[in-house]
Amino acid sequence: MFPDEAIIVTQSGETADVLSAMKRLKAAGIKTLVITNVPGSTASRVADTTVYLKAGPEASVAATKSFMAQLIALYKLVLSHPAIDLEVRDQLISEVLRLPATLQRVFESEAHIIECARYVSKYDNAFFIGRGINFPVAVEGALKLKEVSYIHAEGYAAGELKHGPFALLYPGVPVVALVSQDSNYESMLTSIKEVKARQAYVIAVADENDNRIDSLVNTVIRVPHTHYLLSPVVNTVPLQLLAYYAANFRGCPLIFHGTWPRV
Repeated sequence: MFPDEAIIVTQSGETADVLSAMKRLKAAGIKTLVITNVPGSTASRVADTTVYLKAGPEASVAATKSFMAQLIALYKLVLSHPAIDLEVRDQLISEVLRLPATLQRVFESEAHIIECARYVSKYDNAFFIGRGINFPVAVEGALKLKEVSYIHAEGYAAGELKHGPFALLYPGVPVVALVSQDSNYESMLTSIKEVKARQAYVIAVADENDNRIDSLVNTVIRVPHTHYLLSPVVNTVPLQLLAYYAANFRGCPLIFHGTWPRV
């Protein structure tokens, strides 16, 4: 059975392979809803329905604010779905409304993130690992580090490390581990122990209430507590900061200069 509607996510609305897929979907009679940041883009003209992010233009290839806006747009779609459990919906809506204040608290760890970035900047390779809904965030964190600091970085599902990536670990290499207090927590700790056995330098991004992680890693970036389903939003911010400051330490050219606005 084919779905009767497809959701397409594209920052620019002009990506060739996305547009090709949209046209094939339309030809098959499937309605398309596009989430994009650019009014009047080709994707918005082809789609049956368009959700605009209104994140403003991106200043560089590293799409940071639009990525965050895409996450929120997807959460809003889920929360509006009639099949969602009402109790879960109310919990998530409450947490979403608190997200601005929650994300602002991430900056309480900014000085420590800068020190982590100083360490990462000394290496030409870095790895990001996560499980469940935070695996894509690990991939996104690696992408941002590549794009702005030119450090070779890869994101992996922590459960797949033994199938090749383990061979790339060496003493001191930075490994950023996203540790969310969800059903994958214990498995994530096991993966971290395996990484540490290779003498890698593990930087954990973990909940402020996690009292087990410190003894297993080299250092911890604490993030404010939120519902585990919203942890990808909160975990993304320190990864963006890590990439930004690593690029600074490596002397990479940056378009923006000054102090980031606290919004």
